[in-house]
Amino acid sequence: MPTTGMDLRLARTRAGLTMTQVAARMGFSRQTLWADERAATVDPERAKKYLAAVAALVDAKETTTGGRAA
Repeated sequence: MPTTGMDLRLARTRAGLTMTQVAARMGFSRQTLWADERAATVDPERAKKYLAAVAALVDAKETTTGGRAA
């Protein structure tokens, strides 16, 4: 089943991240991510990069709070 923009948005919001944080991590503009999050289907490579950026930011957030989730 293809990844939808809503899948990406839900992953980001569950992690407590802003679109600006994810965009900066990926090297894209916020507008590009806005379009991706509203797409019916997202390119599999772009979705993989998006989810990797979310995971990396979550790991960084947990590390800076002493191993506890913020």
